[in-house]
Amino acid sequence: MTAEMDIAAELDTCMRCGYCKSSCPTWREAGWESASPRGRAFLLGRMARASPLDRAFGLQVEVTDRFFEHFHYCTLCGMCSEVCEVSIPLHRIWEETRESLSRAGWGPLPGHAALMQSLHANRNPYGQPPAKRVEWMGDRRPPPMAEVAWFVGCSESYNQFQAAEAGMRLLDAAKVPWTTLGAEEWCCGDPHVKTGVTADLDEHARHNVDALEATGASRVVSGCPGCTLNLGQVYPRRGMGGDFEVVHLVELLARLVDEGRLAPSKRFEGRVIYHDPCELGRVGGRVYEAPRRLLDAACGKGEWLEFPQSRDLASCCGGGGAFKAVDDGAAVAIAARKLEVAIELGADTVVSACPTCRFNLNHGVQALKRRRRGGEGAGERGGPEALTAGKGGAGKADRVKLRVMDIKELLERCL
Repeated sequence: MTAEMDIAAELDTCMRCGYCKSSCPTWREAGWESASPRGRAFLLGRMARASPLDRAFGLQVEVTDRFFEHFHYCTLCGMCSEVCEVSIPLHRIWEETRESLSRAGWGPLPGHAALMQSLHANRNPYGQPPAKRVEWMGDRRPPPMAEVAWFVGCSESYNQFQAAEAGMRLLDAAKVPWTTLGAEEWCCGDPHVKTGVTADLDEHARHNVDALEATGASRVVSGCPGCTLNLGQVYPRRGMGGDFEVVHLVELLARLVDEGRLAPSKRFEGRVIYHDPCELGRVGGRVYEAPRRLLDAACGKGEWLEFPQSRDLASCCGGGGAFKAVDDGAAVAIAARKLEVAIELGADTVVSACPTCRFNLNHGVQALKRRRRGGEGAGERGGPEALTAGKGGAGKADRVKLRVMDIKELLERCL
């Protein structure tokens, strides 16, 4: 484990109140107490505090296949920690337990095994060759050294490249001296942390930190909250932090807008609602104001929507914690439920600052499209990004068109 934590002592304070359970997005899909935060806390506590009497009557809790699977039936969104009445660091406990189970020889789950194989062979979780990491840049090749090093991340490099392209144009427009690691960028290690399979994590950390320091950059930015979290918090916690500042790209862009170096010349056409990514918010640096300043600049102050649950209490998109590799249908259903709220509020554009959120929310749009047309269930995947549907699936008068965008795309369209 990355640091000593007396998990048993932490869990001894659990009051079994159920606030964590009622706020858990995956429990709402599964319905199993053993897969809820309260259920996992109870099982871990019993395992740690098994008495001789428990053992005599066969009441001790042991690791089983079901126990292991349920510890991964979780998006690691951190909501359980946020609402805990006695401030148990449940999110950290889940991560450390996953790592301990892996070190004890459990797993990985089949979906996670595929991720690990690709990470080991290709240094990314998508089964793509390292050389393809820079294809989104076309012929552009930044200089080897610059003031700002942009850690693009696997998701924006391989499958959410529209967001990366927008980021490149924004940095250019602001005349920011920037560089990337190009094909030498390795996955930040977020899948290692989320699955608990951390054997290769330190190797990835050392490689990335050495490569970033070689650029001479004083600031490292990323449009991926998972990358920002790992570079800025996980690496230092494991004793491998770099000699540079780490911020999410929205924080840099907000400063550039404040300084007048990025000046939107037109307003975005559409009714925008903003989704707070878990790893940018309560799990990471609680970065809430910077993206909202960008939305004010792109849409006009007060001219965009908030979800009823936002900031620290924002509901999860369903895509984090390597959960899509465990139960993609449930992950998409969680996204679809959130998108239903966006539709009810009158939004036609859902904006986030996380490629994982963009990815899974788009799958949620596709599922809602099929549901509204009376087709397949909301947990399925496929189809284009835009949803055109009305309440109940029929009438044209209340038809809604919904799309999902990264905040960089939104801002870039307003230049």
